[in-house]
Amino acid sequence: MPQGLAVKTFETFAAEPMRKPRLSHLLTLAGLLALLALAFWLYARPGLMVYLAEQLWACF
Repeated sequence: MPQGLAVKTFETFAAEPMRKPRLSHLLTLAGLLALLALAFWLYARPGLMVYLAEQLWACF
């Protein structure tokens, strides 16, 4: 192994304190959860999906 290259083992990784997540990471997670919730909400309302599809089709 090249000299000066530190290998991070599980023991050294586990000994480090947990870092707080960045705000951008939290916003990304919140956005993904919102998209997932929207997908399930639309799936639960098939009539709304038909209406939205008809409105989209009317644009063409």
